[in-house]
Amino acid sequence: MAIIILYASIMLVTALPGLRRMASVEGFVTGGRRSGSIMVAASLVATIVGASSTLGMAELARTFGGAAFWWLGLGAVGLVLMAWLTARPLWDLKALSIADAVTRLAGRGAGRLTGSIIVIAWTGIIAAQLVAIGSVLAAFSAADPAVVILIAGLSVTLYTVIGGQRGVIRTDLIQLLILGGGMTIVFVLLAGQGSSREGLVLQPLLHKGFDAERLLFMAFPLLGAYAAGPDMFSRINAARSAGVARRGLVLAAFAIVAFGALVTSLALMALDLPGDGVQRNPLLGAVMNILPEGIALLFVLALVSAMVSSADTCLLTAGSILGHDLAGSSDLVRVRALVALAGVAATLLALFFRDIIGLMISSYAVYTAGIASPLVVALVARAKGKYPERHWFLAGMLAGGACGLASAICVQPFLTVVGAALGAVLALLSLRGVPAGGHPQDNPGCRSPRQGA
Repeated sequence: MAIIILYASIMLVTALPGLRRMASVEGFVTGGRRSGSIMVAASLVATIVGASSTLGMAELARTFGGAAFWWLGLGAVGLVLMAWLTARPLWDLKALSIADAVTRLAGRGAGRLTGSIIVIAWTGIIAAQLVAIGSVLAAFSAADPAVVILIAGLSVTLYTVIGGQRGVIRTDLIQLLILGGGMTIVFVLLAGQGSSREGLVLQPLLHKGFDAERLLFMAFPLLGAYAAGPDMFSRINAARSAGVARRGLVLAAFAIVAFGALVTSLALMALDLPGDGVQRNPLLGAVMNILPEGIALLFVLALVSAMVSSADTCLLTAGSILGHDLAGSSDLVRVRALVALAGVAATLLALFFRDIIGLMISSYAVYTAGIASPLVVALVARAKGKYPERHWFLAGMLAGGACGLASAICVQPFLTVVGAALGAVLALLSLRGVPAGGHPQDNPGCRSPRQGA
């Protein structure tokens, strides 16, 4: 318990300088748009490599072997797609969030629907990170998982509310250093324990248990969440230029490929090692039963860093959308209060739901089908001076989102593919007959790039 209290204190101190630089909601959400490509890339990697990319991938490796790599491998593809297709038009919008961007492109109704879906879905993602933190620290220290979840949830909420985007990016850099260093050391030590399993390079990434069809069903929700995701947007929106944002995305793509290979290899090696913990999670089992206590503690801190760095970004995303886009507030105090509310809600959710990968996939399915797919169409069209007709676009969001929700509830991955395709088709249809000048006067943010948007 002392570990997480000390860790939380360090994160709080690191986030404090961000407090002096915020006098507005825009400063709180964007960090002043001052970040360089290295900071953007580091914060992206720290955000991406969370509970699902550590403990979740280890569980996938138990079932699918080397194919577990695709959980992050597809993420790298999504980041490259974002750098290529959507980063520049998103940055050029100067929006405060994905919901704000959709409002400028397709009207207030579509923006509010986007915001509502993100707040609900991303609260689930925050909860998944907190569940994982509770699992890790409870397994290592025999602490009550519920108590750990409460402390972790309140700590992340506190330093996010205080530091805003700038504070989150600063803490992400520290968390990434701990994560990368800890995992590398553990990999070297486990490699010397005599595991008989081949390395990742000798493991098939597709096989009978994980074929091209399964890869396709995984790809659709993940690519959407990366190529036009609110967390990715928050990072490129903090960049000082669109070019910096694109370079940061490409650097992050290379980095998470390396992390994907590292985590998958660790999990595969751990499967051959003895210990009761292996039955719970390969990585935790190896750490608890094989490694010296000091090294095990380092790895636990690395895992916690991965989860905390994902939770804080998701919290800032969900909370700022709740405050600025749904509540319509430009008051910084009120927005901070609603960020805190989102953190408390996620903490309570984490106490009742403990399926990490399930929470993530369900969240991504709804977002990709309902928002990401039509949004990518709208962003590409914007470069050609066109905007969607808002009623058709909203219909695409509703139809796609309904399919994504049905996919999550019924556990039918093909419905996500159907929803994404339906959302994209209706968004394309919405472009017919739309004047290059954009939307009517009730939405002044909707102007053609040719008119200086």
